[in-house]
Amino acid sequence: MAVIAHIDLDAFFAAVEQEDNPQLKGSPVIVGGDRESRRGVVCAASYEARAYGVRSAMPVGQALRLCPTGIFLRPRFSRYVSVSRTVMEIFRGAATAVEPLSLDEAFLDLSSVAADPESARKLVAEIKGRIKEDTGLTASAGVATSKAVAKVASDLEKPNGLVVCPAGREREFLAPLSVEKLWGAGKKTCGRLAREGIRTVGELAALPRWQIREWLGNAGGERLWHLAQGLDQSQVNGSRKRKSLGVERTLVRDTGDLALIQAMLARMAVQLEATLKNRKLSCEQVALKVRFQDFTTTNRSRKLSEATDDAQNIYEVALQLLHKHCLRESQLLAKVRLIGISVADFIPAKGRQLVLFT
Repeated sequence: MAVIAHIDLDAFFAAVEQEDNPQLKGSPVIVGGDRESRRGVVCAASYEARAYGVRSAMPVGQALRLCPTGIFLRPRFSRYVSVSRTVMEIFRGAATAVEPLSLDEAFLDLSSVAADPESARKLVAEIKGRIKEDTGLTASAGVATSKAVAKVASDLEKPNGLVVCPAGREREFLAPLSVEKLWGAGKKTCGRLAREGIRTVGELAALPRWQIREWLGNAGGERLWHLAQGLDQSQVNGSRKRKSLGVERTLVRDTGDLALIQAMLARMAVQLEATLKNRKLSCEQVALKVRFQDFTTTNRSRKLSEATDDAQNIYEVALQLLHKHCLRESQLLAKVRLIGISVADFIPAKGRQLVLFT
């Protein structure tokens, strides 16, 4: 039986700022953009700011209208990368495999140390405690027999929650939830289902598969039907050998905000670091991919003088490529619709000190 945890740091960028500066604790902290010019987008918001309706990717002007007393801070990506690496090391010391989704969240395969999700509860609580002890941050976690259900569970009791879905009760666990909670169910999909009167996962799960495929297309409908049943066979961090490893994201809305692009690159670098270390590899090449609003695409790479599996090194090279090929006078050449980093030319990683987690 697979036992998988999804652990997500709470309000990560803003929480780091509050931990580093205790005077900010209890205040509505908004990371990203500029208060004076009202330009840019929100990279992260503390829970105090979220109480006003402020959310990530929101224009700063809108955030300021919602939360006039908000404390706006410029992001410190190198600091966030450093804290993320500490957390990922804790994960790697506890799990068979770790699959980061970004700087602040990851899947952990606990199958070799726990017989079922419930028996993993104590271990995940210990991991959360170790994160708090080493970084001062809280994290929310979900544990289940699949990645998709664990991801849903981790979002149910934020902040600092721990939700376990017992084995065999996945469909029952998901049934009362809104379809918006399903991993991968976007606004367009949920809107289509709402027009058909489908608002909960249970209502979706009760439909025949052909009906969902008719509404959402064969591939999308089939996948969503399986998720509604609590079925997900995907594994944590596959072990296939590849000539390159990459992460890319298509933005919901095209953006010209450089701080947001830098934040995305930092998250991708940490995800690549974890993948490299899980596979015991270092890379000798880093590549950047940027697709602009008009669909023109820039691909640039750099050969490294020394192989690395370090997120900070990967991030810095990607940032240099961005500044050299995609900026003019500190501004992006055009709005960006897709951003990505890949690494290649692998060699076996040098031995590193293992983390003993008890």
